[in-house]
Amino acid sequence: MEFFKAQDLSVLIKAYVLVTSLTPLRAFIHSTGVVWYPPKKMHFSVKLQAFFEKSFRASSPQQAFDNMKDAINKLLLIAEIFGKTASSGPNGFSRCSLCFQMLTFDIGFSSSVHPVVLEVHEHFDFQADKDFSVQDQSVKEFLLEDTFMFLLSNKSSSSLYSTFSPFLLQDEEDYRNQYDQCLSLEEINSMMHFVKELQNLGQFELLFPSAAPKIRMLLHDLHRMVDPAKKLGLVLTEHWLLLNLLEQFQSMNQVAPENLSGCHGKSNTLPHIKQIFTSPHFDLNPKFNPKIKEYYFEVPFDVVTVKIGAKATNCHSQVHLDERLGPSVAKYPLGLGINRIAILVTDKSQPNPEIVSIYKITIFREDRPSLPLFDDFMVCGFVQDCGSLINPEEPCGLQPLSSEYLSAISQTQLKTCETGDAKGHWIVPCLSCSDNRTCDWREIAWQPHSCQYPVLTKPELQQCVENRKVGNRFMPE
Repeated sequence: MEFFKAQDLSVLIKAYVLVTSLTPLRAFIHSTGVVWYPPKKMHFSVKLQAFFEKSFRASSPQQAFDNMKDAINKLLLIAEIFGKTASSGPNGFSRCSLCFQMLTFDIGFSSSVHPVVLEVHEHFDFQADKDFSVQDQSVKEFLLEDTFMFLLSNKSSSSLYSTFSPFLLQDEEDYRNQYDQCLSLEEINSMMHFVKELQNLGQFELLFPSAAPKIRMLLHDLHRMVDPAKKLGLVLTEHWLLLNLLEQFQSMNQVAPENLSGCHGKSNTLPHIKQIFTSPHFDLNPKFNPKIKEYYFEVPFDVVTVKIGAKATNCHSQVHLDERLGPSVAKYPLGLGINRIAILVTDKSQPNPEIVSIYKITIFREDRPSLPLFDDFMVCGFVQDCGSLINPEEPCGLQPLSSEYLSAISQTQLKTCETGDAKGHWIVPCLSCSDNRTCDWREIAWQPHSCQYPVLTKPELQQCVENRKVGNRFMPE
């Protein structure tokens, strides 16, 4: 905290950068980051573009965002050139050509648009405190899911080659004219992987290669300073190949450099959902169709929570569960019977995002399976389920009850309970206390240990609830 005061920093941003190649450098930044306003301890997950537009609207939002990306690029370029220098010396080592690494950059801002890089974590560092909510966990899972979807694209080799071959032929000719030699297999593989990444950005935005003049100047200055003998000239050549490839790709796809991010959807696309998923998986009824707005599925009694998530058809829309600012994925506790969940689609291209579409999901959770009573049954006690412990000090699961205990609670002279929270347990008839499937759960009843609750007559019950509002409440089982 003293460091923040000394630097006059008002906000800390965690930015997630995926490096798919160190030499030549290829790096991508995820659209989601985590923000912390010291001295508060609470972290917030945000869309970086929206955060900068809101937090720096009085100065220059895009300039602040670009400055952050430039600061990240500078550090990565320094790491690249020094890493290449180390690996090319007498004790050099070979690097993995198809490896990747997710880095976490801790970046601070004061009142200006110029950032300070505080720390670089060589791993995925999502949260620094213990206030870890269900929504945080969902955002973390989406970050990882986006990363693996980006890395493990299922685009076919033939499709990739048909896209890549025009670029390859042009670069091959330019390269041969300039260096009087052909592209190596390693260079071709690097270029092919780069095209594949550009076609599958998802929620990532290209950081490097960068056509920004100051980044290109920095690249050449670093090489002149660290490599005056030009022993690493091949690295600059590889950068030139990727940058040339990027310019061709942008030209062919008519994509402006500042828009080379995961948002390629057309703003006039219908505000539909392209996917609804559940965990554990359940089949929607009817089968999912973006034009159908209501769905239904059933879950067995043992399923007490279900995770629901959805994705919009284009990047100008955003999905929220149950409320306008709700998350796009969340875990829901399920009560017995009917549970309803609303999925809202908002248009985030507007200054004040409006709800443009609503999907509804009805989930029916079945009652606990019961067997009818037989003559040969035993009475079991039950305090809490072993899969959903509330009080670790109390026993869980079905417990056999002794005949002495049953005799004691059957006595009519038991005193009346003075409070509503007297210690006790549920009692239920079962064929076996070792198998909850043999119980008649319809007959379950609460039994205090040393007192009893009187059964109210209808007039007494009416008097008790008179002038009181009684309604249904959603309670997790």
